[in-house]
Amino acid sequence: MEKRKEYADGEIISCPKCSSDDLEPDLSSVTPDRGKCNSCGLEFTIRQVAVWEE
Repeated sequence: MEKRKEYADGEIISCPKCSSDDLEPDLSSVTPDRGKCNSCGLEFTIRQVAVWEE
């Protein structure tokens, strides 16, 4: 089952499973798309989300 976690603008990305900030170095890039937690081993995808009001 796919699960999602939203991050606010400027919020530090952490593991969505265990909340650790010990992530693979590629998450430090400006627009990361994949991540891996060094604490629990979870691999995850980061996607941009469009939010708007009408």
